[in-house]
Amino acid sequence: MQPIQDQAPQQVDTPNDAAQPVQPAPAPKSKRGLYALGGVAVLAAAAIAVGFVAFGGNDTADSPAERLSSAVDQTFQGPMRVTSVKDGAETTAQIDHSEKTVYTDSPASGPAGAPMTTFLRDDDFFIRFGQESPGVEAGKWYRMPMEGQGMGSMLTKAFDAEFIALLLDSAQNVEEAGPDTVEGIDTTRYVVTMDKDAVVDMTLDVMKGDGDGELPEEMRTGMAAMLPDTTQYWVDESGKLIQEDDGEQVKRYHDFGVPLDLPEIDESAVEPMPFG
Repeated sequence: MQPIQDQAPQQVDTPNDAAQPVQPAPAPKSKRGLYALGGVAVLAAAAIAVGFVAFGGNDTADSPAERLSSAVDQTFQGPMRVTSVKDGAETTAQIDHSEKTVYTDSPASGPAGAPMTTFLRDDDFFIRFGQESPGVEAGKWYRMPMEGQGMGSMLTKAFDAEFIALLLDSAQNVEEAGPDTVEGIDTTRYVVTMDKDAVVDMTLDVMKGDGDGELPEEMRTGMAAMLPDTTQYWVDESGKLIQEDDGEQVKRYHDFGVPLDLPEIDESAVEPMPFG
């Protein structure tokens, strides 16, 4: 493949395009800090890939859990965009779950606290940092290992149907909260109460793989902190997810069926991730 200059993906126009200037987060001062920075990026990408949907609860025929699960299946059938707003920072991810593709540009105020781009493409996961840090160069693509132990294995499981099914069954309860309107669209609102310990345990088991070593306790704490106690979902009349709100972050699902606008990467210039 011939080297091609990266092209910025097309962004969806939103009322909040004029973002306020954000001071870049301090660069990590150690390898441990660098590891944490990349870890957050991988976990955030995995969360997007799965849709952070984890519910089961009431599993009777035509239950709220079944209807919501069906909405997830319909929503992730093809290309779409997911625009997330948290703490005033807006990020739009391009996703095609069926093609195992997630492309996200995160601002400095995003999950990792520093600007970065993540690109999951089939069995490759690339990260490009927006600012210089010890051990990494700004603007250079790095490849994260996707097999064996570690955070890359979590991304692989994000597209594993059996693993996702286990996540879907881990919620404590799913309730249908009645009709609602989202930006003029008629929807049904659902409220999901998840079992955070169960989700963290399953995720850590995947990340450990066959290794005997214990993962840092701060990783468990950090993962649990990323999971909400309850999450609301809005499903339109066609059966697709339209919006998700966990109390801290709002995700809007849109542009269903619109082809993704992705960059080409010069594979010869990609370097292995200095941690993983």
